[in-house]
This record gives sequence, structure tokens and C-alpha cells, in this order.
Amino acid sequence: MGAVTYPDAKVIGFLNEFLVPLQIKVDDAGDLGERYNLRWTPHLVVLNAAEKVAHMATGWMSPAEFVPWVMMGLAKASLIEKDWGAVKRHGQEIIDQYPGSFAAPQAVYYCGVSSFRVDHDAKHLKELLATLQKDYPKSEWAMRAWPYGKL
Repeated sequence: MGAVTYPDAKVIGFLNEFLVPLQIKVDDAGDLGERYNLRWTPHLVVLNAAEKVAHMATGWMSPAEFVPWVMMGLAKASLIEKDWGAVKRHGQEIIDQYPGSFAAPQAVYYCGVSSFRVDHDAKHLKELLATLQKDYPKSEWAMRAWPYGKL
């Protein structure tokens, strides 16, 4: 990550604008290593303001995948707070800016579910299923949304 992803200008700009990045060597992690189960590198964790784990991954990511992955972490941090508007906003940013990313199908799912959580209208669930089946038919999120077709 240090050779390719972290030096990328877009990654640097995004991290500086939205996060407080912290890089810890696994062997020197101490209590943080235990708290966040750091065993392998790179081990990426997005925490919310209360230091609850919102999003976690192990393994290298390209700059093109890293930024939408972190954006999904911001959406999931908002989910913990039940801030449905922020969940949808972060998800929509992923869909609009990174539609081909690995995070995009999950963003579609989270946008639809967060809309449902606001007004409890099942049309949002049906729409997210239709979008996933059309744009991301082989994604795990299309499979997870399959029951919404029965509504």
C-alpha cells in the first residue's frame, strides 16, 4: 500500500479531507493490535467517532478501489449512527464516481435500504433489486437483495 496506493494524489486528497489516517506496524501495535485484531498487513480499519469498527479489510487495494472502499466505510460509520441521509449520500457518491468499483453494488444496496429506513416504502427495496440485477447481476449484493423481489 505504501508503494502504490498511499502515495496516489487522489488517495492523499481524500484521506486528508475525510479521515484521520493512522498507520501502525503490526509488530508494534500493542493494545491497538488486540483491540482491532491486527494480524496481517495491510489491515485496514475505518472507525466511527466513538471508535467502533465500521469497516475492515485485509489485503492490498489499488488506488482506484481504495477510495470507494473508504467511502463505503464512511457510509457504514453513518449506518452505526442511524444517519440514513449520510448513508445514502456516501453510497450515492460511490455509485456516481466509482460505478465499476467493488464497492458500487454494496452502495446500491445501502442506498436503497437507507431510503426504506426513512419512509418504510418497499418500492426502494424493489428498485435496489432491479438496479443490482441490471448493473451488478453477479454481485453478492444482488443475491442478498433477491428476497425483495417477493415483496
